[in-house]
Amino acid sequence: LIDLDANISDYIPFQVKHPRYPDTPVTVRMLLSHRSGLDSLDHQFTWDTENLFVKYRPSENAGIAQLSLKDFLIASFTPEGSNYNPDVWTSKPGEKYHYSVSAYPLLRYMIEEVSGIPYSDYMKENIYEPLGMSDTSFGSDDLVGQNITPYTRVQGNNIELSVWDGNGYLMRTTAEDMAKFMLAHINGGNYDNFQLLQPETIELMREKASEGRSIFNPNSKLTNSGYGLGLIHYSHGWLGHGGSTVGYQSLWQFNPSKQCGFIIFTNINGILGSYDDFQSVWGNIAKIRSMLFSKMDPLANFKFPTWALPTIGVLTLLVIFVIRRRRRASQSPTK
Repeated sequence: LIDLDANISDYIPFQVKHPRYPDTPVTVRMLLSHRSGLDSLDHQFTWDTENLFVKYRPSENAGIAQLSLKDFLIASFTPEGSNYNPDVWTSKPGEKYHYSVSAYPLLRYMIEEVSGIPYSDYMKENIYEPLGMSDTSFGSDDLVGQNITPYTRVQGNNIELSVWDGNGYLMRTTAEDMAKFMLAHINGGNYDNFQLLQPETIELMREKASEGRSIFNPNSKLTNSGYGLGLIHYSHGWLGHGGSTVGYQSLWQFNPSKQCGFIIFTNINGILGSYDDFQSVWGNIAKIRSMLFSKMDPLANFKFPTWALPTIGVLTLLVIFVIRRRRRASQSPTK
């Protein structure tokens, strides 16, 4: 029902255009691979969190949190909209990678428009129930007694927060349920005799749309080498994605060739604190990942020293120089 290379505006009741390149279509594939040129919409964090954490992040437009997803997107993408800002657009659509936390809310809305049902219902009917993900939902009320208390880290202190639903789009799940989803990815789209996606679709998702770009901050403990369609390419053939929001942090990675993977969930996040608070949580996850790699793929823990490449280059030149000198000496006439 959706052409990856079609203009996203073909599927929704408003136009999505880069203000400096209005004739260049913003396609579904570009949004999936973070190559649309879109950055973060103004007040995206406020809308995502329903303005519940204004104590930590004062908002200039608290009323935006009351809008539906459709109304928020219309207000943000249409020039006459109350939340429109042309500066949220960066490079020309399709030109280069730029991670956008606003690309996927737009894709969620597209699914609602094309399917005619709420995104949560579509996910439940087409993914959760067929895969047996019975402990996964977008509403905390659906999982009474199962919701873990979230925490934020501020100045090194862990502060308890209330359970929140992210305007109905915050997915909560268990490691066991996510393992079923991961196994479908590992096994060519199939889990327990249910074909979630065709093998060629899985391969399409794995193809790099962006080469050698760091998704996280260059100083992050979790680096990567590229991005596909919703999948980050990590080193040594590992794929997956990290997740970060107020009170929760996650990382899931799998290696198709090794037929294994892991899922890390935490109920703490440092996004409301400082950069150091945020990185400290990712640092803890990176340590856990290293422990898992030591069992699953020890070579994945190996990091090529930054000094090694130039050193090897210099040594190679020296070896070539010595060989050439000896060759010339052996070819010189004997006196």
